[in-house]
Amino acid sequence: MVRFCFLAGIAVFVLSSGLLAARDWVKWDHCEYFEGPHSDGDSIEILRGGKRHVFRLYFVDCVEKNPASAARRAEQGLYFGLKPSGDSALRAAYLARNFTRKQLREPFTVYTRWQPVDPEGDNPAVRGFVETASGEDLAKLLVEQGLAIIRHGQSAVSDHPDGRTSEEVSSDLRRSEAEARALKRGAWGLAAKNESGRSEDVLSATETEALVSRAGTRASVRGRVARVVSIGHGRMTFIDFTARSGEGFTGIVRASAFPDSVKRFPGGLKNGLEGRDVLLEGLITLYRGVPQIVLESPSQLRVERTVD
Repeated sequence: MVRFCFLAGIAVFVLSSGLLAARDWVKWDHCEYFEGPHSDGDSIEILRGGKRHVFRLYFVDCVEKNPASAARRAEQGLYFGLKPSGDSALRAAYLARNFTRKQLREPFTVYTRWQPVDPEGDNPAVRGFVETASGEDLAKLLVEQGLAIIRHGQSAVSDHPDGRTSEEVSSDLRRSEAEARALKRGAWGLAAKNESGRSEDVLSATETEALVSRAGTRASVRGRVARVVSIGHGRMTFIDFTARSGEGFTGIVRASAFPDSVKRFPGGLKNGLEGRDVLLEGLITLYRGVPQIVLESPSQLRVERTVD
C-alpha cells in the first residue's frame, strides 16, 4: 500500500508538472488543413469558427515557394548546398509543402501562445507547434525528411508545451538533421544530384496528383484544351484542361510574354487552342493547390493536332 501511494504521488506530480508547463499554451484539437495563399511547408492554415488562422512552426523554416521570393529562396537553398541557379530550391519548397499537406490530412492539434510572426507587418501568421493525428511533432518530421532549416532566432524558438526546454528541442532537431543530411534526404539529396534543368517526363494534364507531386520541377504536360479564358482585356489568358477553372491543370499566358501570339494564332488563342491536343513545357508550380505552368515563350507551347 505504501509503495502504491508513493507511485500514485509521483504520477500526480508528473501530471501536475506537465500541466504547469503547458498551462500558458492554447491547445486546439481537431484542426483541419486549409489550402490557402499562405500554405507551405512551415505555415499551416486552418478554418475554425468561420475564421482563417495561419500558424508558423517554431524552430524551422522551409524554403519559400512564392514566386516573388526568389532572392530569399536562393539564400535558403544555400543552407542545403543548392545552387542559386536552377530550380532545386523551388523543388525543395514544394516537397516541404506537399509533405506537410500529406501529414495533416487527418485532424491535427495546434499549440500556440499567439505570438505574431511579424507584429508590425501584414503577415497574419502566429507561432505554434503542430502535432499530427499520430502524435508526432510536424517540425521534427520536416527536419527528419531533410525539408526544413533549423532556426535559432529569439522569436523563432520556445520551450515546448510538453515541458522540454528550447535547448532540448533544438538539440533533438540537430540530431535528426545530421541523419537526414548523411542519408541525403529531401533537399540534401537534391543538392547531391546533377541539375540539368530539364526533364524528359511527359505527364498527362489529367494526372492532377502526379502534377502536384512534381511541383517545382520542369516537365512536359500533354492534354486536350477544354477552354481558353482571358481576363483583363487579354493581359492574362488561362488554358484550361477541364471544363471549370480551378479544378485541374492550367497553362497561363501573359500578353507581355507572348507578343507574337497574334501572328501564330491570328484568330486568337481561344480559336487556336480549344479542342486541340497541345504539349506545354515548363516549370510546374501550384496556385492554391492547382498545378500550372506559366508560359514565358511561344516555344513552351506546341499544338499537336487539329480538332477531330
